[in-house]
Amino acid sequence: MKKKKLLKQLIVNFQHSLPAEVYPRTLVLPTDSGKIITVPD
Repeated sequence: MKKKKLLKQLIVNFQHSLPAEVYPRTLVLPTDSGKIITVPD
């Protein structure tokens, strides 16, 4: 169990060390798909 926690922590630390670029985009909801869409607040 300790190995699993350690591996998860290593992955999280590695992901935080990567330079991530955030690209702005507009959010467009597909209103004509005929499906129920849940939008979080």
